Amino acid sequence: MDLSEYVTIEQAAAIMKYKRDSVSLLCRQGKLDGAQRIGHRWLIPRKTAENFKKAPQGFAVIWARRKAEKLAKENKATEVQNESVQKNVDEEILECLKMLIDEVRELKGLIAQAKA
Repeated sequence: MDLSEYVTIEQAAAIMKYKRDSVSLLCRQGKLDGAQRIGHRWLIPRKTAENFKKAPQGFAVIWARRKAEKLAKENKATEVQNESVQKNVDEEILECLKMLIDEVRELKGLIAQAKA
């Protein structure tokens, strides 16, 4: 293990712009990948501290959930609308095919009369 690639909780806190206790809690919860406890100290990979993304909290979580729910409803409505449009198109195609079959039958009758 190359110690130059690791930082202490205090250093990680400065990099992440968190308080020391918050970083310590993240280590204990296993939320910092590669963090290792050695004796009474935690060592955290420098890249983990540099790349750590703060999770949304408070109203940000509620806002994100509401936005996701709204998008899900809109997508559901769009799917229902698309199914309805597809059904209408299928019905129109079927009606056109029926008309075409009737015209072919009529032409066959005319040809049969002409031959007779």
